[in-house]
Amino acid sequence: METAIHEDILIVGAGIGGLTTALGLHRLGIRSLLLESSDSLRITGFALTMWTNAWRALDCVGIGDSLRAKSLQIQDFQIAAGNPSQPSPVQSPEADVKFGKSEIRCVRRKDLLETLERELPQGTIRYSSKPFRGFKGSFSLDWCDTNKSTCRGCVLGLNDSYFKN
Repeated sequence: METAIHEDILIVGAGIGGLTTALGLHRLGIRSLLLESSDSLRITGFALTMWTNAWRALDCVGIGDSLRAKSLQIQDFQIAAGNPSQPSPVQSPEADVKFGKSEIRCVRRKDLLETLERELPQGTIRYSSKPFRGFKGSFSLDWCDTNKSTCRGCVLGLNDSYFKN
C-alpha cells in the first residue's frame, strides 16, 4: 500500500548539513521531512576541528553549549607556510567568550550527529529511503520504499550523490 507524505520541505541526506538544516527549520517552527538512504545515522569518521563560525551556527540552532561540554578546546597549533621544516607556533586566541575572539574546538563527529538527531522531533528523519527517480521541474519524488513523497514547497539536496545523472 502506497503512503503519501506531504511536507513543505524535503531534505535529502541526514549528514551534518541535512540534520542542521532540519533543526534550524524546526527551531523556526517549519516542519520538514529528512530522507536518509541508510538504515540508521551514519556516524563514520572521527572528529572535526570547528572554528568560530561553526560554533556560532551551532549556537543558533541551540546545541552549541551542549557540544562545547563534550569538545576539546584547541590551545595552540602550528602553521607550516613556505618552509614546512620550520613551522611557526600559533597561540590559539582565548575561547572563554563565545562571541569574542576565535573559538577553535575539536568535536567528535558522532557527538555532533547524535546531538542534532536527538534535538529533532520524532518522525522528522525517515531512514532507509532510497531515491528511485525524481522529476525535473516537479516537486514529486518516488522512493524505493514504495512511499511517494510530495513536496509543496522545495526539495533541499544536501547530498549530491542522490541527484547525479
